[in-house]
Amino acid sequence: SWAPRQPMKRIEGVFTQFDGAAPAPGASAPEPEIAVTGPDAGAVRELSGLARVGFDDIEIVKGRIAYTDARSAQSVLLTDVDARLSVPDLAGSARLSGTAKWREQPVSIEAEADSPAKLAGGAAAAVSVTLLNGKASLSAKGSLGLNPLALDLRLEGAAPSLAEAGTLAGVVAADLPALSGPVSLAGRIAASPAEVLVHEATLSVGALKLSGAAQAELGGKAPRI
Repeated sequence: SWAPRQPMKRIEGVFTQFDGAAPAPGASAPEPEIAVTGPDAGAVRELSGLARVGFDDIEIVKGRIAYTDARSAQSVLLTDVDARLSVPDLAGSARLSGTAKWREQPVSIEAEADSPAKLAGGAAAAVSVTLLNGKASLSAKGSLGLNPLALDLRLEGAAPSLAEAGTLAGVVAADLPALSGPVSLAGRIAASPAEVLVHEATLSVGALKLSGAAQAELGGKAPRI
């Protein structure tokens, strides 16, 4: 779909707009200007042609998504995927919601990015993601840039037990320590091509409580923690 949307009617096989006369044969209607404001206006303006493109509703029903990392050979397979993506225009918000099975466990996702055009243009966009598996949840909210990589996210997670938290993370219960009690996780992670920072981090499992911070420098021949 193309913005701005206007009601259309068909008259003898020709489309005309309700609020104006039909253009002469062979003539094209002038393209409207797109208002671009804010600190990331340059990134969005470079993609102003694509910013007119939008998808009101894209659905996947009983689908299958497979991904393999060529470097590590690790793969991710989602089955029974039911998802809906809404992108009214690339300069506005994009929303994704859906359910699937991962390692035979049902999971659901809710995600939103404030501007796909910002991400494609190299600017940072506000993002939020929530993953759910039963009573276990993990959410991330903050900003994300893809080229170059730049993220600053606040993480929060909770689960009734370590086993249920492991299910959401893809870890089998047999590989987890024998700890009982509810699980909570919170912290902030910032990353760039040069370093990864984890701070304000807290983890509790029952009566066990941990807190701390970490920094990994990635600019050298080998990561330094």
